[in-house]
Amino acid sequence: MADQDDPQEVARLRYRLYVDALRARMPQAQFDLLMEAIRLWAAHGGGTARLRFDTEEERELSTPEVQQELAQPHGAARCAAARAREPRRPRRRAAR
Repeated sequence: MADQDDPQEVARLRYRLYVDALRARMPQAQFDLLMEAIRLWAAHGGGTARLRFDTEEERELSTPEVQQELAQPHGAARCAAARAREPRRPRRRAAR
């Protein structure tokens, strides 16, 4: 089980669950294209990105579902990174 006090670990586990769900519901070729685009986006520091699919196969695989998913991890990754940078707040103790 993830350490609930470690926001980075929680973010990693949520991302892993998200990727597993994508893998289960998308055709393999679309999933591979999506993961490649996300890896490239992350490797270049995130932020705004403009993608260009050069081959006909890539353009055919870039379905509305793939495009929608490309938009989602960017927001989730920014939120997770921001949360990981937040200073930890002391945990509240139950009143006795």
